[in-house]
Amino acid sequence: MLQWTPVAGLGPDDYYVVHVTHREGVDKQWTQETTLQPQAYLYDLGKDDRRYEWWVVVMRQTSEHDGIKEGYEIGQASETRSFIWHRSGEEQVPPTRPIDPTRES
Repeated sequence: MLQWTPVAGLGPDDYYVVHVTHREGVDKQWTQETTLQPQAYLYDLGKDDRRYEWWVVVMRQTSEHDGIKEGYEIGQASETRSFIWHRSGEEQVPPTRPIDPTRES
């Protein structure tokens, strides 16, 4: 489970967009929660050591087409963190502390 510190003052159209790297690119998941379980399909897209990097950007949604949200950044990206994804029965190695995305005023 990935976790980050909440940002104060987010509106109803504001989301945390969690970026998770894998060997084919970057997966982006939009959420208004401050935790996220990476999608199971990402396991097979992991690098040899199953280490993934991730970061969060606060974005404002402007539209949605066929279930895909679009918008623009309203804050700076958090620091990049990493985790190692183990096989079933074992959990991911979580970051040592939540990361802090920011919201620009």
